[in-house]
Amino acid sequence: MEKVMEINGIINGIVWGPWMLALLVGTGVYLTVILGVPQLRYFFLMFKEVFGNLGSKKEGEGTISSFAALSTALASTVGTGNIAGVATALHLGGPGALFWMLVSAVFGMTTKMAEVTLAVRFREKDEAGNWRGGTMYILDKAANAKWLAWLFALFGFLASFGIGCAVQANSTAEGFNLGFGIPNLYTGIIVAVLTALVIIGGLKRISDVTTYLVPFMAIFYVVGAIMVVVTHSDQIGVAFSNSVSFAFSDPMAMPGAIAG
Repeated sequence: MEKVMEINGIINGIVWGPWMLALLVGTGVYLTVILGVPQLRYFFLMFKEVFGNLGSKKEGEGTISSFAALSTALASTVGTGNIAGVATALHLGGPGALFWMLVSAVFGMTTKMAEVTLAVRFREKDEAGNWRGGTMYILDKAANAKWLAWLFALFGFLASFGIGCAVQANSTAEGFNLGFGIPNLYTGIIVAVLTALVIIGGLKRISDVTTYLVPFMAIFYVVGAIMVVVTHSDQIGVAFSNSVSFAFSDPMAMPGAIAG
């Protein structure tokens, strides 16, 4: 196991470095320029498309609604991304990591828009009439690189255990163990059963569940964040100042942002 961890550390050192942040942000900057700053031009249109037709019964070509798609996407990021991810970035990169996370987030909006647009453009229907799409289909249909599509799917499958399942299940188990003394094994079994009941139903059931859960998750997160800011309002100026200053003086700021 130590050898595996050593090899993993070497690979991480090569893959996740300043050049990766430059590549990610650089791609976002390039797309932002050639697409005319869409994260600002389409800002209000985005809200209209997602929330404007919540009460409408009109059916589109998609398997799920825009709001359901948003909820499904947020379900995997609220917690692992904006809580655990930010905490990891701060721990490894200090306050300067927040600056680079904000920069990458602004330009990353355009990258995500391009990714989703391509996913919709090259999606296909399966035998049951359900839509199937994603990076694999883009690589296969647009780039004509089926081998790369298979490779991406394989790595995505393997990464899902560590990035998604393991992190969230472990966080849940640790929380119940520390708060209520419930053994991790029992929590793991319950989480596995509940997860199976949802994912066995396919995308439609996943979207149905997240449509009800995510709004409460988001409200809880936003209210909690506001409470933290209000109770520490005297530190807001210092936080912004340190974030900017350490972003350019702390060599661990960029790696920390990447890790987060």
